[in-house]
Amino acid sequence: SNNIRNHWQLKLNNEIIYNLSVETGAINTDCNLSDFKVEKLYIESGASNIKLVVPKYNSKIIIDTGASNIDIAIPKNVGTTVNIDSGIAIKDLDDFIKKDSMYISNNYNSSEFKVDIEIDCGVSHINIHYTDIP
Repeated sequence: SNNIRNHWQLKLNNEIIYNLSVETGAINTDCNLSDFKVEKLYIESGASNIKLVVPKYNSKIIIDTGASNIDIAIPKNVGTTVNIDSGIAIKDLDDFIKKDSMYISNNYNSSEFKVDIEIDCGVSHINIHYTDIP
């Protein structure tokens, strides 16, 4: 079939520590991990639309995509480093300071949790921002 679509909903236990890996041809995802303990999240895909809220936990997030739209929301108590290797990309990282090839959040040293984000992508729009999440 030329119209193959898969839909899945992942229900997690907020007491377990997770390492999640998603490898797919194309992905459209809306994923809020703020209430979960995700130590590592790996997403590898072709064309992608990724909307992600990172966990309030010490984590590593790796996103390897082709053409993509990536929107990452970060809870206020999470310090973040971001390393982006991209083709042509529009990057919106308002709450970050660029040091060499890495972006570091303004609250990195004082934050309760730390998240390291690595993005390797083709032609993309990347928006990484802080949000109020209880």
